[in-house]
Amino acid sequence: MKRILSLILAMLLLILSFSSCVNSSPVISDDIKEESTTDNTTETSTESTTDIIEESSTESTTEKETVTEKPTQAIVVNDLYSLVTATGYKHNAVAIQVATIVDGKVHATAEYGWAVKDERPLTIDTKIRIASLSKTAVCLVVFRLIEEGLIALDTDISEYLGVEVRNPSYPDIPITLRHLLTHTSGLVTAGYTHSLAQLQAHLQKPSAYTNNKPGKVHVYNNFGYGIVGTICELVTGKGLTTLTNEYFFNSMGIRATYIPEMLESNEIAALYNDDEFEMQVKMQSDKIQELFGKRPTVFANTALLFSDEIADKVYRMGYKTIMIEDAKHVMGWKSSHYVYSSIANPKAKLLVRDSKLSDDINYRFSQWGWCEYPLTAEKFINWVNASPAEEEVFNIFLGYEALGQLNSRESGIFEFFKALPYHAIEKGITFSTPSKTVETFKPVDALSALYPMSWTDEEKDISPWCGNDLQNEALGKLYNLAERVHLCTDPLLKVDWQRLQDTGNFFFMTTKHYSNGGVLGQSIPYESPYEAFMNYMNVLSDFIERVNAQYPTSIENEELNALLKTIYNQGQEIEELKAKLKKTKK
Repeated sequence: MKRILSLILAMLLLILSFSSCVNSSPVISDDIKEESTTDNTTETSTESTTDIIEESSTESTTEKETVTEKPTQAIVVNDLYSLVTATGYKHNAVAIQVATIVDGKVHATAEYGWAVKDERPLTIDTKIRIASLSKTAVCLVVFRLIEEGLIALDTDISEYLGVEVRNPSYPDIPITLRHLLTHTSGLVTAGYTHSLAQLQAHLQKPSAYTNNKPGKVHVYNNFGYGIVGTICELVTGKGLTTLTNEYFFNSMGIRATYIPEMLESNEIAALYNDDEFEMQVKMQSDKIQELFGKRPTVFANTALLFSDEIADKVYRMGYKTIMIEDAKHVMGWKSSHYVYSSIANPKAKLLVRDSKLSDDINYRFSQWGWCEYPLTAEKFINWVNASPAEEEVFNIFLGYEALGQLNSRESGIFEFFKALPYHAIEKGITFSTPSKTVETFKPVDALSALYPMSWTDEEKDISPWCGNDLQNEALGKLYNLAERVHLCTDPLLKVDWQRLQDTGNFFFMTTKHYSNGGVLGQSIPYESPYEAFMNYMNVLSDFIERVNAQYPTSIENEELNALLKTIYNQGQEIEELKAKLKKTKK
């Protein structure tokens, strides 16, 4: 098998915005809905829709005010604590959290038990699954979508799912959202489904149904709410987390997700801004078109940020191939030296960066203390050639800083690249572009990244940018402005908006320790994460004043949404008229 070396200097499509890191919601178009296997669909099935985790903002959960006009408060607080403690002890409870709210503010809090049984004491800020109470959140989303005219309670769910859903015992009676929400669907509580296709297939089986007539017999059913969540995602093109946050949780100061691990592993909530992400991708694509005369079809996110949802979303934006990192928790035993597909959208092809070979050039080439120093082109090609014969593709992906910043001209980096093709040809190794590579080789398997990953540090996750309270506070304040900024016409304000989203701003606030002694060659211009945070928030405060000067906070978000929709529709009309005019001229 002839080997191909895919050598990519910098990113084919560089998204400088942090929105790429936190973006997740896929867009489901009619032409490929049935083939979609988005992570969102996975998680809304069965248990996932009943596992929203809820955490009140730090301000509200920890605040214990002194209300002078209520002298009995101390007694009330003590009584609450005693009641919670006694209840927990009596019933051998693992954990209890209680808060009383007076006039919209936290009046008193009390907790009992363990965050992890017999391991870590519970605090009032500990996150806890609310389990089936999340069905309430799902219902709230449903009724918002009813208000928007996207769904109806008594519509046959077959219309939403793309397959006929019928109980064989009652083939003439459609199953509706009302049946699912009231646990009267007649469906058998099923195991977990992991894709829309699997859900569709399951609902075609006679074994999926009981003998109960739809709408007549109440039997508690988690599976039904999994279907409801899936329908909400299909009609909006957004994940359930995105919907609950946009509709309710963001305005309430609550961090929540139906994917528990997203909170547990990274201590962050799902922060999304799909519009901003799409806008910035288009900006980059337009710039590449302007400079080189071609639009890119290969997508490489900032720091190779990637997830199943991002894969599906960018594919639907026109990018057929995606560069990803060879993170061990995603790759497992698999080699990076093949073409893969995305489990979220099998049409999306994945090229996996060989992190060792890439970093040998990027970060270790100029390190005198490196055991392989100096790195010559001959030595590098010999490493590639020594790999197992069946391995096909070696993706060498470098950042812009590889030339000039990390490796100066004096290091010999240019001579290394000049010599590389000659030694490759001697070994029968050819070079290829990413697009040509995926045309030449078929995917050998599908990869899944349920949670966002990157090429940064040992964990290869998103914690360097949104892994602590400083970063999350800054991100929350920033993206609360998005709708207003999109309406602004001031070009300087738009430029500053882009600069404020640069990943470096949040990267400097990290409190993580890096074993490589730095942060992948980046110097930190601040003495502490807190200093970086304070500087950023001061700048952001000035920016907020400029935005408010154009669009005061007295304008409600609903008004803004209406304005944005109008502007979007007008933009679409203008583009259509331009296209017609162009045809007429021809």
